[in-house]
Amino acid sequence: MRLSSFASLLLASTSLVTARVLPRDDDNRDEVVYLLNCKNYFGNSVFNSGSKDALWLLPNFETSRNAGQHPIEAYPSDHGLGKDYGDMDYTVGTEAQPITGTLDGRLFQVWGLAEKGDPNTSLTGEAKLGGHDMACYQAPTVFTQTISKDRHYKCVARYWCTRRDRTIRRTSFGISNTTADVILTSGSPGDATSAVILANVKEALRNLQVAYDGDLSDDAAVFTIKDTESAISFAIDFDEKAGDLNFDPNRLKDMADQLVDKLAPAIANAAKLVKCSQGWGAQYASCTYKLVFPEQIKIESQITLQANQNWITQDKVKIIVGKKAGGKDECKTDGAVASVFAGVFGALGAITTGGMSGVAQGLGGVFGAIHAAKCGLPI
Repeated sequence: MRLSSFASLLLASTSLVTARVLPRDDDNRDEVVYLLNCKNYFGNSVFNSGSKDALWLLPNFETSRNAGQHPIEAYPSDHGLGKDYGDMDYTVGTEAQPITGTLDGRLFQVWGLAEKGDPNTSLTGEAKLGGHDMACYQAPTVFTQTISKDRHYKCVARYWCTRRDRTIRRTSFGISNTTADVILTSGSPGDATSAVILANVKEALRNLQVAYDGDLSDDAAVFTIKDTESAISFAIDFDEKAGDLNFDPNRLKDMADQLVDKLAPAIANAAKLVKCSQGWGAQYASCTYKLVFPEQIKIESQITLQANQNWITQDKVKIIVGKKAGGKDECKTDGAVASVFAGVFGALGAITTGGMSGVAQGLGGVFGAIHAAKCGLPI
């Protein structure tokens, strides 16, 4: 029996390679040090009445900018390298004579900072905290520190540093440049029908959560797209399982949320009316619409040590769209549509590497990618 392209891809998707899991320990690897210049204000005055330079230590980068944080504070010393007035110039520190401060009983040293960080990653300079190596970034962040009801500091952190031995995470939503036409039957054009189409697309993509069940057979991970003759399949391979130390029970839901919130509207909003057939009354008209799906989607949640940027794919999802058994797949190459679909997830260049975390729950930095493909062949 001849297999359709969809069936062939289903067979190919069962061969997934398992990556190793990076070890973790509870060692404050997500801690962050901010390097600040602050101005003192009283009441609603627009004129400052003094200034200070400060180092702030917070235990977790991802929550460090939330309201209500209580940083450990220290005053930095440039050991006479900079000017003796105005804001401290954090760029004057050298490896031989770094800027220093004591945070939580640990010596902090920073050197080699530039006025501008790397244009892609914002990386600049190095630091140590209690002997742990840190990487630093030039990405200004504004804070307000309340001292009393009538007094506060407005602070600018031009630089911040995080641990090099911390694990960081990013998640890629890879879109094939091949597309699958899906013909959907619904009512007459209008808001109600548009809502139905969007709901059907969302339901199809949300099935990613249903598919993640150890008791399901491979066949059970294939779902009919409602009101169509097409199907969507999911092959899921997570390195960490329920019960493992660093297993994130919400990661799959987070992936599905990205698909439902970002990709589904892009698919549904581009639906094209094909034709309508008149029934006994105008209200019974039956219409068909063409929806364009990515033929394949490859989601990869990747981790690396911040120091080496050698990304390892930890969790993988492969999604395939095509006609159900016996149907003829409507697949074509369309790079322009793939660019639109990948674009809804954002660009890799928009991610600041130092801000992603493998400790915190979630996906880390999310971005879209395009994979060159041929219809019926796995990406």
